[in-house]
Amino acid sequence: MMGKIGAAMLLIGVGAVSLSGCGGGGRPRGSSCQPEVQVSWTVVDAANNVFHCEDVGATTVVVNMGGMSTSFNCNAYGGVTAPVFAGTYSTSFQLLDGNGTVLSQTPAMDVPVSGCATISVGQVDFEVTPNAPPPCGTQDVALSWSIAQASNNAPLTCAQAGAQTVHLNLGNNGYDFSCDAGVGRTTAVTDGTYPTYLQLLSPGGQVLSQTDSMNITVPRCAGVTLPDVVFAVQ
Repeated sequence: MMGKIGAAMLLIGVGAVSLSGCGGGGRPRGSSCQPEVQVSWTVVDAANNVFHCEDVGATTVVVNMGGMSTSFNCNAYGGVTAPVFAGTYSTSFQLLDGNGTVLSQTPAMDVPVSGCATISVGQVDFEVTPNAPPPCGTQDVALSWSIAQASNNAPLTCAQAGAQTVHLNLGNNGYDFSCDAGVGRTTAVTDGTYPTYLQLLSPGGQVLSQTDSMNITVPRCAGVTLPDVVFAVQ
């Protein structure tokens, strides 16, 4: 089955992160400039019903960039590659089962990588043909994030920003995730529409950055993936 790629990115309080912050030319691993590639994914059927990886027997997601391949646990629903040289890579994504059989894959696309920043290729929707109807009552919310300096959009690590936790407020429910993870997923929630916002917190609980409130609808029998969030910090 063929997958689909969406490249929407939500930036909170800042413009798009530049990918040329350290000048031209590729840099090897271990240098001060180490571009990386971030991706998130969901598993869907032809009707766009959302499945968990275990529902379809999926165990691994493989990111193929040029002659390099990076594997992630399917249940992570997101990941960041090791640092790569600057350049343009023919890139595709594969969803595999425990025997290494390809359940879904995307067409190849060119991904330009340069400078020091992490580039997000957005969300990959792996389309599969399930053996059973989609499970109901297991709706959840997936999210991903990064941090940028408010004054110049320079990417920051959680340590550089003094951040420890990302807090998701979903209606009356709160979920905390380790800032370093870069991605997170809630436990099952009831379908409905929730006022939602995210906060970047210091170890002491100080709010370093916060999104505007938005209404998120979780439909019956489907999960929701929030747009990528970039926290702007002073």
